[in-house]
Amino acid sequence: MHVITSFIKPVSLKRFTEAITSIPQLSAIQQTSDTLYLPSVQDITEAILKKEFIVYYQPQINFNENTLFGFEALVRWLRPEQIARY
Repeated sequence: MHVITSFIKPVSLKRFTEAITSIPQLSAIQQTSDTLYLPSVQDITEAILKKEFIVYYQPQINFNENTLFGFEALVRWLRPEQIARY
C-alpha cells in the first residue's frame, strides 16, 4: 500500500483536487487487470456531491499505557456501478 497524501479536516474541494491532480503516473504499479481506472477530478467531485464516500475511523491505542493517542481514517468509495448485482 502506498500513501499518496493525507488531509486535515475539513478538506476543501480545492485541496482535494490539488492532491488528486498531483498523483504521478501509476505505470510502475503492477495491476491484476489489463486496464487501470483512474477517476477524473469530475468523477471524484460528483462522488462527493452524491455522498458516495464513507469514512471508517480506526483508533490508535498505546496498550502499554492504556491510552488512546489518535485515529487513522480509511475512505471507501461506494460506486454504484461497481456493486455486483445478483
